[in-house]
Formats: sequence, C-alpha cells, structure tokens
Amino acid sequence: MAKWLRRHWAGAAGATLAAWPILSYALHALEWAEHIDFVANHMTAAATMWNTLWVLARNYPDVPRFLAFFTGLALIALDYRTVKDPPKLEQGDWRDTWGAIYKFCGAEDYRVVAVAVDNVNDNARLRRELEKKIINLNDPQAFGGRQIQQLQFELNRAKVDADHLDADCAAAKRAALSGLISKLAAGHLTGKAFRKPYSESDTMRLIPAEHWNVLQFDVDDPLLQTVYADDVTYGGLLIKET
Repeated sequence: MAKWLRRHWAGAAGATLAAWPILSYALHALEWAEHIDFVANHMTAAATMWNTLWVLARNYPDVPRFLAFFTGLALIALDYRTVKDPPKLEQGDWRDTWGAIYKFCGAEDYRVVAVAVDNVNDNARLRRELEKKIINLNDPQAFGGRQIQQLQFELNRAKVDADHLDADCAAAKRAALSGLISKLAAGHLTGKAFRKPYSESDTMRLIPAEHWNVLQFDVDDPLLQTVYADDVTYGGLLIKET
C-alpha cells in the first residue's frame, strides 16, 4: 500500500479533494442539503463545502459510503490506466528501444517492464534507507540494539527480495524484447546503431535483418540500446518501422 501511495499520491489526493465539491453541488441540485444557505454572502466556498459535509454526514449517513465506494472505483481505474509516458522520439521516425517497445509491442508490454524496473528501484531505495538507519543506530550515543536487529532482519529480507525482483525484471525485459527481435528479424522493423569500439568518425549503420537471428539485447543496459553477438557489439540502437 505504501509503495502504491508513493507512486500515485497525487492522483489519490486529487480524486479525494475533487470529490467533495462535486458532491456538494450534486446535493444542492437534488435539494438534499436544503438546510444550507449556499448564497449567503458571509460564507466562503470552503466553509460552504465543509458545512455541506457536516449536514450530509448528520442527515444522510449512507451517502459518504457511496462516496467512498465510487472514489475507490475511480482510484482503481486511475491505477489501471496509469502508464509511464513513452520516451521522447529521436530524430525523424527513429525511436529508442523503450519507445519501440511502447509503439510496436504495445503499451501493456511496456507497462509490465516499467513496473518491474520500478520494483527493482524501490527495493534498492529501501535497502539504502535501512542501511542508513542501521549506521545511525550504531552510533555509540544511540541505544537501539533491538531496533538494529529488527532493521537488520528487514534488510536481509530486502536483499533476498532483490534477487527475485532482478530476475523478474530481466524476464520481463526479455519477454518484451523477444517480440521486438522477431519483428526486426522479419524485416518489419529496421534498426541502426554504432558498432563498438567507437571512434570519432563513426556513423550509425543499418543492421541487416538476418543479423537479428543471432543478436541479443544486453538487459543490464538501462537504456536497452546495446545489442551483441559473439563477434560484434552495437550501441545506441534506434528502431523504426520499415
């Protein structure tokens, strides 16, 4: 839950805040809140909203439940539809690998990989925070022996989780990239890149479609723009539709 809130706190807060004024107007239109003087000059919009909420909770106890229900539905829909923005396009119709996954393999494949990468990053951040807390509690002036044991237990568990998350992330990347390689090998997509080792006079060269039968992506490259085979390595890969 905490991880979800860190990722979607703005949407959750916005949906909650936006629900109350909408509800107050709906109540006024349906004459459910007839006890409130909406046109009184001395009442601010905020005071009106909170007064409406008070009368609503007192006179219509079931309505807040409906509100919570529909707000929950809205947040679920928001979470389902939340997909990271695709990477910016490179020159012309050429896209980097992340953009190519989004465009040619589908937003769902892109979302799966993006979530897997987020999970790895969240785990790394958690381990750094736990290690920092342990270091602080090891201060001779600190008295936290039992806390250190608990933090060390959480850190060990996070390290075990890290191995599984890394494996899941690599598997998600390979699954998405396999579809991309199939399209490149079939000639539906075209790739170009620099051949390593680089030199100042190098230019990007087109990679023949038949080479994709042996080329594979380096999943440890965060940009996924490195591909290699036994005797060749390319970097800075860009892809476009043939």
